[in-house]
This record gives sequence, structure tokens and C-alpha cells, in this order.
Amino acid sequence: MNHAEDLRGRILQYLGTRKNPAETAKGINGVWLERPSTPKHIAGVEDTLDDMASEGLLVKHSLPRSVGLYSFPDGKDE
Repeated sequence: MNHAEDLRGRILQYLGTRKNPAETAKGINGVWLERPSTPKHIAGVEDTLDDMASEGLLVKHSLPRSVGLYSFPDGKDE
């Protein structure tokens, strides 16, 4: 398993245990994954989240300053 697959699995595992989860890449990295908030770690999480969003697993909502908020598509968390 490569690093991106590990991140993806950990993110999906976390999402499966929460009701209506939504968070930024920085928050997912630090809170959900409990990793140091280095630019490299955050960028890796954001790349994985963007891949998941492009596959329809997540939705990326644009916030000010080019920050993305990631969540399940409507109805996927129920």
C-alpha cells in the first residue's frame, strides 16, 4: 500500500464514524489524522482529498483564500 492509499483509507475510516463530517485539508491532517501540520503533510492530504472529490466520494466547497472544505456528497453520510 502506498502513502496516498494509506491516507485515503484513514480518511474514509474517519468519515465512516462521523455524522455530517466536513473539514479543510489542514484540519483533516491535524485533527482527523493527528499528524504534524507541515506544508508537506497538508499538501499530501489535499492531493488525496482532491482525488477523492474528483471520483465523487467527497465534495469540495470553496472557502475564502482558496481553502477547500471537504464533505460527503448530499445524502452519502446517512
